[in-house]
Amino acid sequence: MPEITHFQKRHLYQIKAGYFNLLDYPPMLEKTISLSLVSPLLLVGEFYLHPF
Repeated sequence: MPEITHFQKRHLYQIKAGYFNLLDYPPMLEKTISLSLVSPLLLVGEFYLHPF
């Protein structure tokens, strides 16, 4: 398994910061969580790349 790059670490930090920002400023709607947390994690994890 490849190691996490500096860019990926920075991206994960931004996702984490965005999540805690949503905790500070609700409402926490399911769609909001999906767009701000799950979608970027799938991108960082390269789940959008072939093979699925």
